Amino acid sequence: MAAPSVGELVQRARRGDRSAFGELVDRYRDMVYGLAYHLTGNFDDARDLTQEALVRAYERLTQLRDANRFPAWLRRITANTHRSLARRRRPSGEAPGPEVTREPSDLELTVREALSSLRQPDRLALTLHYINGYTHAEIGEFLGQSADVVKTRLARARKRLRTEVTQMVGDAMACERLPAGFRNGVMAGVEGLVGDLRRVLPTDLKAVIERLRQRRNALWREVMAARPDADQPLQEHGHAPVFPVRDLSEAARHTAVEAIHLTQMLQMLGALNPPPWVEDPDCLWIRVTLEPTDRPLAVWLANVPGTRGHIHQRQFATDDPLPPALSGRPGEIHDVSQLLASLASDLVDAARAATEVQGALAAALPADAAALAAELTAQAGQRFSAAEPGLTDEQRRRMADKESVSVRELAAEVREDVRQAVALLWARDVCGEIAHPPPWAVEPRSSRLEFGLYPQWSDLGDAAGREYVRIWSPVGQNTLQTGIWA
Repeated sequence: MAAPSVGELVQRARRGDRSAFGELVDRYRDMVYGLAYHLTGNFDDARDLTQEALVRAYERLTQLRDANRFPAWLRRITANTHRSLARRRRPSGEAPGPEVTREPSDLELTVREALSSLRQPDRLALTLHYINGYTHAEIGEFLGQSADVVKTRLARARKRLRTEVTQMVGDAMACERLPAGFRNGVMAGVEGLVGDLRRVLPTDLKAVIERLRQRRNALWREVMAARPDADQPLQEHGHAPVFPVRDLSEAARHTAVEAIHLTQMLQMLGALNPPPWVEDPDCLWIRVTLEPTDRPLAVWLANVPGTRGHIHQRQFATDDPLPPALSGRPGEIHDVSQLLASLASDLVDAARAATEVQGALAAALPADAAALAAELTAQAGQRFSAAEPGLTDEQRRRMADKESVSVRELAAEVREDVRQAVALLWARDVCGEIAHPPPWAVEPRSSRLEFGLYPQWSDLGDAAGREYVRIWSPVGQNTLQTGIWA
């Protein structure tokens, strides 16, 4: 069976298949190591630079437009990583030089002196050739040059060096090969990058949410007691009247505005609190269906089988390209973890202060927050699209009959695609919740309120017969409804 092409491995790695990236590490690690030695001038720093560059390459895979040009792109990543590390280590104004971390051996000093006598392009070609016996074509692919150019440079380097010195270069490179377990170190760094997003959240987020919910519900009950028809009993859902906030007394209006702000803050904090399937992917039940519409992929997610529990539904256009505003942009999807960490901190601090926070939160988002949310949605759709062909015929039949399937039943590769997709959706919901506040939160004094009772339906559980508030936007049908009895 033929080995997968570099393009195939890159595409699989982009979908979250870290074993595919491990194959890329095995294939190109010595090429990166040879370049790293050429840049640093010693083997210890070359090993550190190689690991750092490969981890950064994984982090930036979404920036690579042509998967087949991975080798040349990896060379640029390595060079850029060296420059950034050198700036970090070197005091301002100091000239660059070899970053020696141990006393070099006599052999290493001899090899370094010999290589320094060569022109830079010839030295790099020779290093890459002896570091792992790469062919002229492989070196050329990495350097963005033809095999003939590499062959000429190798011949010129050998001609300049004495035969015995050339042999010493080969011996030194053989002695300083990367260790057999090097791939494990790189993949450990990769795992650190793609760890669950929940790790960026404050440990007491759920406690903060609960304290805010109790405060918000107390405020809503005050407003409910001051509503224009307070002398009348509350009506059941579907029959309760709606009245403008401006019809309240001045004190009740002030309380209602504060309650609306806290309700919106809880919405944002709730977005940061991950859905159950992000914290534990094995609890997820999923239904994916292709439909003959202009939004052909429908996805239904829940943490229990059937139609109850925490439910999330989305539709995706499977053949849409990534939004042009973000295709190839410098700030890639993997920045989302850092963004969520920052927003989580800002939100919790604001919640503790119980202040109006929308402006501060908007400032914490990137300038292209709407485009970022669109890209996250598109990438989630692509992950779900990649998962669909891996479903078995039996799983498709059950999903077509509106039956959910446990993620534990899915093949490993399909399960990984789904895990990536739901994490992307969560990040999209966080950004969207903050970037696009609902109209009733933007203009709370112009909003409308509805107080009523949930119907006495047994499947409503604790909510049956209890009080709720529904906030209506000043115009249109944009609303939010929540219970206020706790």
